[in-house]
Amino acid sequence: MNKPRIVYIHGDQVRYWSWGWVRTLAEELETEDYETFFELFPDSIEARAQYWLPFLQEYVQAGEHDVLLGWSCGAVAAMRYAQEHRVRGLILIAPYYTDLGREEVRRSGFVTPGWQWDKIRANAGKIAMFHSDADPFIPQGELSELAHNLKAEVHTIPGAGHFGEQAEFDELSAYIRDTYGDGD
Repeated sequence: MNKPRIVYIHGDQVRYWSWGWVRTLAEELETEDYETFFELFPDSIEARAQYWLPFLQEYVQAGEHDVLLGWSCGAVAAMRYAQEHRVRGLILIAPYYTDLGREEVRRSGFVTPGWQWDKIRANAGKIAMFHSDADPFIPQGELSELAHNLKAEVHTIPGAGHFGEQAEFDELSAYIRDTYGDGD
């Protein structure tokens, strides 16, 4: 099977997709002949499902050949999309699935209605989660419960916070190469 297209879904409050490790990863993937999608989503500040899910379906045309790589709110969007559409895989960076007690997360429309974990697992070939033991926004219990619900392969990165500060993300690059590099 050919290498998948890697579709990056950024988080909320983002004005530019090309920051830190994201720019580095995009360059690495393109050098390694992956097809990629790295663009700013509509409504990138509030990041609402009513705009993002149709964008993924109609503009990006995400499907069975694609691996959705979501960071923060983008990880939640990737899960919600996979609940209704087949994708080759999910790579979730600093994901969550509840409103985290935050009104803006409730308004996003991603965390309600309830989750259908069986459908997500059935529609996503491989599911990997990357999280930090020092995320200031997402409680460790939330991450553990999500990993259990998804039966995800978990990668804990010590001291990485919410993955917004680092210029490189070697563990992620290695995972993509090892998992999808030979066209798995």
